Amino acid sequence: MLMQVDDRTEMQMVEAAKGGCLESFGELCSRYYNAMAAVGYSLLRDRQLAEDAAQETFARAIRNIRKLDGSQKFGAWLAAICRNVSKDMRDARKRTVELKAEDLLPAESTEDVGASEIRKAIWELGDEDRETILLRYYNELSQEKMGEVLGISRSAANRRLKKAQERLARILGRYGFGEIEI
Repeated sequence: MLMQVDDRTEMQMVEAAKGGCLESFGELCSRYYNAMAAVGYSLLRDRQLAEDAAQETFARAIRNIRKLDGSQKFGAWLAAICRNVSKDMRDARKRTVELKAEDLLPAESTEDVGASEIRKAIWELGDEDRETILLRYYNELSQEKMGEVLGISRSAANRRLKKAQERLARILGRYGFGEIEI
C-alpha cells in the first residue's frame, strides 16, 4: 500500500525530502509557509517582504536540508533560517532607506484609532515578543504549533506568550487602554 503524503509524519517527510523527494518538501513548505511569513513579518514589518523572506527561507532550506540534524525539529530549523533571512533583508533595507514607524502603518483614516494604537504597541515589543504575538494572534497558531516553530516545548511557548501578552498590555496601558485582557 502506498503511503499518501498527508499520512506521513513530519519526520518521514523530512527524511524523504533529504532523499530528494520534492513532493515531501512541497508538503512541508505548505505546512510552514504561513508561520514563516509571520516570522518574517515580525522582523520586517512589511507583508510583501515577509513573503519574500519565507520564499527565500524555503529556497535555502531545500539547498541545505541534508544538513538538518536528526535531533533538530524541522519547524524550529526553518524558523531559524527565516529569522536570519529576515534580519539580512532588514539590515539591507535599513542601509538604503531609513524606516519610520509612521510609514509602516496605514493612515488613520483607513483604520480605526484603536487598531492603529494596538499595531503601534506591537511594533514597540522586542523581536521575540512581537514574533510570539504575531504567530499566535495573526497566524492563529496553537501553543503546540508555536512550540514546534520556535523549537521549544508547548509549556515554554505558553510561558513566552504570557510574558509577551503582559508586555503588550503594559505598552497599551501607556496608550490609555486601561485594563486589557489579551
